[in-house]
Amino acid sequence: MADHLEQEQHVRDSRLDGTIFRPAAFTDGHKTGQYRYGFAAQAEGLTLKISRVDVADFMMRQLRSLDYPRKTPALLF
Repeated sequence: MADHLEQEQHVRDSRLDGTIFRPAAFTDGHKTGQYRYGFAAQAEGLTLKISRVDVADFMMRQLRSLDYPRKTPALLF
C-alpha cells in the first residue's frame, strides 16, 4: 500500500495533467455503460466490480473531457 501511495504522489507532483483511474475489481463482462464514477464516499448500492470494457470506455471519454484532470476518480458498477 505504501508503494501505491508513493506512486500516486509522484504522478500528482509531476507537471502532467493526467488522471489516475481507480477501478474496482475487474471482470471480463460486456460493456454496460452503466458504471458509476464521481460518487460520494457514503454512496449506497455500489458493486465493487467493473468490466474491463467499461473501464476502457470511461478512459476514452476522459481523453475528450476536462472532468478529472489531476484527480483520482473511482470506477465501479
